[in-house]
Amino acid sequence: MISKQLGVASTQPLVLALVLSGFLAGGCNRNASGPSGSEQSANSAPAVAAQPTAFEKCLSAWATGDQNTAVQDFLEMDLREAKLFSPGSALSLSEPQFAALPQAGREKLSAPMLADLASLKALCTRVKEAGLQARAGGDSAKATKCFDQIMKLGERLDQPSLVVVAQKTGQGLKRLASP
Repeated sequence: MISKQLGVASTQPLVLALVLSGFLAGGCNRNASGPSGSEQSANSAPAVAAQPTAFEKCLSAWATGDQNTAVQDFLEMDLREAKLFSPGSALSLSEPQFAALPQAGREKLSAPMLADLASLKALCTRVKEAGLQARAGGDSAKATKCFDQIMKLGERLDQPSLVVVAQKTGQGLKRLASP
């Protein structure tokens, strides 16, 4: 009766929103040791967010003002192999996945995504400054490491499997990495 009144088309966005919010809140690893869906409902506790990646921890350190630690962690990170973003991050989504979200979902995820990208750009700008200082001081190994890390991150972000804003940021980082 209700579905006839609302119409099937009006319930599809609601179903999509519920499915995607469950995916974003809980990640895609349903075999983890956390409570099952029925246990979560019974406990009325929110789903546990995915563990932040080393890169996300680095961005968090930057955003909270621990910039020296963030720079050091960034320079020591294996950016070729490391997972950049946890499943709960908007930056882990592809452009089609992000576009498929309801408008409210996109708006909710946009602010943290843009904040992460701003931290990422500021961090890489500081790493470039460190590289230029190292080069001026005769430490070519550190200078090379700084520029290489920015380039690797730019290459990782400039992938069609990510949202367009991350791809564009990656392209900008590759330009930034040019000494």
